[in-house]
Amino acid sequence: MLIKGLIFDMDGLLVDTEGLHVIAWKELFREQGIKLDSWVYPDYAGVADNLFLDSLKDKGLIPTSWETGSIIAVKTKKLISIAEKEGVLLFPGVKEILEFACTRFKIAVASNSERDIVSAVLKNAGLAGYFRFAISRNDVGNPKPEPDIYLETAKKMGLKPCECLVFEDSEVGVESAKKAGMMCVAITTTCGQDKLKKADHVYARLSPGILKDILKW
Repeated sequence: MLIKGLIFDMDGLLVDTEGLHVIAWKELFREQGIKLDSWVYPDYAGVADNLFLDSLKDKGLIPTSWETGSIIAVKTKKLISIAEKEGVLLFPGVKEILEFACTRFKIAVASNSERDIVSAVLKNAGLAGYFRFAISRNDVGNPKPEPDIYLETAKKMGLKPCECLVFEDSEVGVESAKKAGMMCVAITTTCGQDKLKKADHVYARLSPGILKDILKW
């Protein structure tokens, strides 16, 4: 089956925002008198905010009485504020691959982040115009690593899962794409190759050369 659509994760793949998520969480926790060890955060790269909070509650690191929706709303506002003040950095090759892709494939974004974060980051980074569809955590019942978000994105694009190629940078993202029955290319901007081994192909960075390889496949 020919690849007709490309679906890109956002945080850590297109834009260098994983650190902004950590800054927002640290600020929120600090205001509540909580300090988590720095080693906690890397394990949750690409993980949806609600699952992150549920895990922290299960480990006794934050109060179980915290209302997840309210906490996520505060964190979302903090992250958007940080992004607007500090700007959002693109990873090398992003504009080039999107310019090449948009004339040959349908392209979309599928992110575990909240809808407001996705909209604000894409706009701030100057990427919003490339994507007809931007699917967020709020648009599906279950976030990555479940396949819901990629299946919903394919549906919006009018494509079958086997006609879609996913670009990911996290272990949970790769798992989600493969559960959805899609080919997946992993980029090692966030995780090492050992955590991305379920992907069909692994590259160090995004570039039009990857798509030229895909056209050969």
